[in-house]
Amino acid sequence: MFILLPILVISFASQYSAARGTKGGIAQSVEKERLRNKARHYYLRGVEAEAEGKGDIATEYYKYAYMVDTTYPEAAYQYGIRRLTLPVESSGPSADEIARTRKIIEKFTDAYPADLFPQLVYARLLDQLQMSDAYISILEKVRGYHPTNSDIVQLLSNAYMDSRQYDKALEAIDAYSLAEGEDYESTVRKATVQIAKGDSIGALGTVDKMILKYPRNPQYPVFKSQLYMYLNMPDSAMAIARKAESMVEPGTGGAVKLQIADIYREQGDSVNYDTKVYEALLTEDIPFDTKNAILTEYLQDLLTQDGDRTRGDRLFEGLLQQYPHEASLRALSSRYAASKGDMDKASEDIAYALDLDSHNSDYWELAMMYVLSDADWDKANALYKKSLDILGETSLQMDLMIGNVAMMKDDYDSALKIYQNALDKHFPGQTLNKTLDLNALAPYLTYDTIDPLISLYRQIGDVYNFKGELDNVKVNYENALMLNPYDALTLNNYAYYLIKDEKDITPEGLERADELSKSAIDVAPDNLIYQDTRAWVYFNKGEYRDALEMMEKVMEQIDKITEPDEIYEYYSHYGDILYKNDMKDEAVKAWKKALDAKPDDTVLLKKIKHGF
Repeated sequence: MFILLPILVISFASQYSAARGTKGGIAQSVEKERLRNKARHYYLRGVEAEAEGKGDIATEYYKYAYMVDTTYPEAAYQYGIRRLTLPVESSGPSADEIARTRKIIEKFTDAYPADLFPQLVYARLLDQLQMSDAYISILEKVRGYHPTNSDIVQLLSNAYMDSRQYDKALEAIDAYSLAEGEDYESTVRKATVQIAKGDSIGALGTVDKMILKYPRNPQYPVFKSQLYMYLNMPDSAMAIARKAESMVEPGTGGAVKLQIADIYREQGDSVNYDTKVYEALLTEDIPFDTKNAILTEYLQDLLTQDGDRTRGDRLFEGLLQQYPHEASLRALSSRYAASKGDMDKASEDIAYALDLDSHNSDYWELAMMYVLSDADWDKANALYKKSLDILGETSLQMDLMIGNVAMMKDDYDSALKIYQNALDKHFPGQTLNKTLDLNALAPYLTYDTIDPLISLYRQIGDVYNFKGELDNVKVNYENALMLNPYDALTLNNYAYYLIKDEKDITPEGLERADELSKSAIDVAPDNLIYQDTRAWVYFNKGEYRDALEMMEKVMEQIDKITEPDEIYEYYSHYGDILYKNDMKDEAVKAWKKALDAKPDDTVLLKKIKHGF
């Protein structure tokens, strides 16, 4: 799918002289006029429908108009443009369909070659269909009728650049500069083409010309510094950037300082890089949104590298002094604090952000996440109710979190009620324990909603697992896999639920668990939880050597596990697998370690005393 320029209805007066000389000619002329009038009637109905925002109806009227009179150029254009557009929104038109449609459209574009807007609409469609030669051809034709139109020249220069026709691109840029005057944008474009052409000397010369013309404008030396960095000349890049920095007034020059910071980063000088980023963020000529984006990127790099967090603290301190009442900055500060494990600071900052912008659903979600990290279920419920009172309707993510709260409180019926309400609200037509209806779901399924819906079905399945209703687990986990058959967490959990209780295991369920756990391992081979599930599948299949080999991969990293439930699960499984591999002394040791994590487990006590 793509975005098409708005198609304005084009109406032209056309005059046709009547044929003369014979009765047949007169009759033929009258018939043509009758058809044209009928076609014009449909055409004007299409104009009306489009003015009312009824695009589909307008398309049908333009189609009728063209079918009645295929020589009517305006109708041909409007019908053809839509015929070329609609298939692009689905699977894409065939080459033959494009060729036929182009002939229809060109009944108008050939009749009115100088009419700028419809020509550009047609050209843009061809560009979106990746028909670059045809796109360029139309632009060149239109330029012939409008030689001084700088917009056409600019489009042509970009098209030439994309098709690597560098000399033509340069000619078009020069023509643009002649019409509009040389400016920073045209300078960057021309130098970029020269670099692509391999003419680095020419590119530097293009920038030098503008530096001489505007000696107090720091934009041009900054761009020249960027060219030097591209050409792997960091010393020259730093020298020209320093020169640009000397031109700016105190408190300004953010772009210059960022360029110097980038040079330091390329040189691996983190101390000077931090200093210049800090200076840039304190300047007055960089808008807040840009600063926020810079800070976000900086923090992502910092957290990825697990670097010194005091560097991020310093940047936040400077920006918060500048913008103490920017909600988005407070929200970013809360996420940063959470990444450091400072949940009190995270909660404080997100509360401040909500005071500034209480209708931002993302901030409510962050606040809920911080509350859940403390396992404060009552506070979570109060926060959810408050968000509902203010927003009127909560997001799907909030519904997922509050449903999880009910599940953690073992209030399974309330959790299921929350999940059904979430389905009703966000995905009408879907019902708990029913195979999802893809036709009903389609209008509500987007890139942003598919993952939360998978999580929703997975959580519904989890609730039914706790309730001991395996059939309902299967329905909801199969729904989740229908949406994404490669989701590793779904694959693993479903596999484990099928074999968790020995009394519920069936040959069909064990075979399905085998398929699921193998797929989960294929997606995430190093995940300890998935390895444990795979080992337990092998165990239940009686493939004890394979089970031991897989489980030993888990035990190699058991020292990293801190959660008692996980320690219990791994050692308990390990002991059972060791026992079945006739390693009974080792099995008892593993069971004892499991018992340390859960001392009241009577089954383990029995195994330690008597084995299986």
